[in-house]
Amino acid sequence: MTLTRAHDKHLVRLRAAALLAIMALGSISLWTVIPLICLRLASLLTDHGQAIVLIAIAMYAAVVVILGRLLYGAQARYYELTGSRQIREAAHAGHLRSISEERKTTGGRGVLDVMLALSAVAAVGAAATWFFLFASNPNPPNVF
Repeated sequence: MTLTRAHDKHLVRLRAAALLAIMALGSISLWTVIPLICLRLASLLTDHGQAIVLIAIAMYAAVVVILGRLLYGAQARYYELTGSRQIREAAHAGHLRSISEERKTTGGRGVLDVMLALSAVAAVGAAATWFFLFASNPNPPNVF
């Protein structure tokens, strides 16, 4: 019986780690891979520069909604597996306590919230680094 529980515990940890990896990859790809794929697909649909950008933005918005729902579903499953997210009462100021006594909230930021924020900062940092250090000509002539 003890061996089975230990095996189950390791299996739950493995599944939780896999969900964390999926959320991390999804968060990073949200700012890097998916915009590039949307631009590539839009460029296959038309040759006009402005139309490519508009189509890519529309595609990106749709993909972000879908991927966001999938990522938050993965986070919910992660919390089910680990039991780490518990509902607790919100800490309110004294004068608000009687109005909102029955209100419940989850405490702190979620795992996915932190991953999304960190991946966004990393993506902006990488884009700025590329633009200022590695781009050959950030202001091409005859653009305007």
